[in-house]
Amino acid sequence: MSCNYADGLSPYDNKGVLGIPEKFDPADELDKKCELLAQLINDSKHVVVHTGAGISTSAGIPDFRGPNGVWTLEKEGRKPTTDMSFENAVPTKTHMILKKLVDCNKVHYVVSQNIDGLHLKSGLPRKHLAELHGNMYVDECNDKKAELVINYYVDEVLERVMKILGLEIPPYSEEDNPTKTACAVLDWTVNRGDVKALEKVFQSTRKGLKKKRLSNNTRISKNNNESKQIQLDIKIRTSKKKVVKIM
Repeated sequence: MSCNYADGLSPYDNKGVLGIPEKFDPADELDKKCELLAQLINDSKHVVVHTGAGISTSAGIPDFRGPNGVWTLEKEGRKPTTDMSFENAVPTKTHMILKKLVDCNKVHYVVSQNIDGLHLKSGLPRKHLAELHGNMYVDECNDKKAELVINYYVDEVLERVMKILGLEIPPYSEEDNPTKTACAVLDWTVNRGDVKALEKVFQSTRKGLKKKRLSNNTRISKNNNESKQIQLDIKIRTSKKKVVKIM
């Protein structure tokens, strides 16, 4: 259980800001932001999604710092009234949507802080997932400034995005859940070949951007038969990253 998991963590005093109230965008603003998010997903060449505890609360797994989070209630001397076991929890609508977006090649990678294993239970291929803290089935996060902040329930936000993209949300199926179908010891580790393939893509992209920067940032002009190097500060749109945060 997530509460028991929290009890087993090493004790420390600084648990961050606790109990911050949830924010909800007005309906018209929410629609506009969902349209923009769908457009960003549709137009981007490489989409990486970073997920946290909020996408698993609707599966019955409490978060830590939310209004009803484990640590928030702990500070008040209470415990959550709902505490689904990791073993019995099933993927939420958000988990299934992300799996579908990966299947459609609209999302290319998922990075998760969660340890509940619900991404893998959804049938998301292991090669498309990085779990920063591992997961409960297996014996390291810098904040970035988001350019689009959506204050609403993530299930409903992504449901609207799927509607805009014209994609159906796949239902959860135990046939795709490796914890239900495995008849032998299940290997939860990342395949080394997939890691090397990802590194190859990264290095190739990195070299391409470096060449563009060199060609766009340097010009040679001749003045009095002497070559002068002029550095031009040019922003390359192709290398700009979009960071979207759904609260």
